[in-house]
Amino acid sequence: MASSEDNPSEHHNAEILSIDAGGTMTDTVLMDSNGEFTVGKAKTTPDDESRGFIKSSQDALEDWNPSVEKGFLNLVSTVYSGTAMLNRLVERESKVDVGIFITSGMEDTLRMGWADSPTPATPTPIDATSTRTNTPSR
Repeated sequence: MASSEDNPSEHHNAEILSIDAGGTMTDTVLMDSNGEFTVGKAKTTPDDESRGFIKSSQDALEDWNPSVEKGFLNLVSTVYSGTAMLNRLVERESKVDVGIFITSGMEDTLRMGWADSPTPATPTPIDATSTRTNTPSR
């Protein structure tokens, strides 16, 4: 779809993968060891997010020519942000049990909810005490 370079046929080893599965579109960014990057986009597939992820990744890799199978061989870091997943959590619409990783010292933010919310219908705070894992900060 889009590439940061003038010669997209040059050989690349993607090392960093970033993906955002949004409510409508899934975006993929791949970066190689030289800082060159390529971007892909596909429709989000809420029933099976992996399909949108693969199509978005294929779109990104078109500029660099490898297949997804070959393009992901040298990954050293991945970042996933899932708007659709986050919406299911906040809206309490998940059909499966959900676990949460949270920075140690920030656990109470889950129980506080929206204390400053101007609406009288403040949602029940997320309280995942039994499925929460505290992690040290960076």
